[in-house]
Amino acid sequence: MQETFLECVGAKERFRQDASFRTFLFAIARKVLLKYRERWARATRARSSTPLGSPPSISR
Repeated sequence: MQETFLECVGAKERFRQDASFRTFLFAIARKVLLKYRERWARATRARSSTPLGSPPSISR
């Protein structure tokens, strides 16, 4: 929610007065959500690539 507010404040110059503020805010919230999901998916993939409990492999 805070990220959406900060994005909205930063993007206020791009707001078209003939458009609905609700649509403008929804588009920003959607963009923030998609960025969050992307970061979460990337972190999940990184964690799942090395299973917990297995020791690191040592080459000899």
